[in-house]
Amino acid sequence: LLVAIHTGLVGSSYLGELQLTSAHWLRVILLSVSVIGVFLARSRFVWSLLSLEKLYVAPSRK
Repeated sequence: LLVAIHTGLVGSSYLGELQLTSAHWLRVILLSVSVIGVFLARSRFVWSLLSLEKLYVAPSRK
């Protein structure tokens, strides 16, 4: 989550200039959707909504 926030905020500014173009916003939106998708895929609630809870594997705790 922190990596995605950092990537969205920094963007191309590490090269010395910040360009807020539509392509930049599109990449930020795609990154956000990807991160949300990963969190949803790891959620037991979403698996149960799709009637696939029997396939859900909880994270192991060591």
